Amino acid sequence: AELRGAEKPADSFVLGHLRQYDDVVAAIDGGRPPGVGLRDGLLAVAVVHAVYASASLGRPVAVDEVLAGAFDDLAEATR
Repeated sequence: AELRGAEKPADSFVLGHLRQYDDVVAAIDGGRPPGVGLRDGLLAVAVVHAVYASASLGRPVAVDEVLAGAFDDLAEATR
């Protein structure tokens, strides 16, 4: 059986990013940190990289391994 979440409008991806951009601009204008900081963004990207590395290698991949650069060359090797 296929599992699916709630239906989303076609522009939900764009709207989510626009909210982040609006927050960054407001943070700059207001002299405050953005709602999502650099570390949060870096960790989100590292989690996605770990998922793809795990799928490519067929084994678990720790986010710490990705952050340490252990799979920086994996994308080039799989092209």
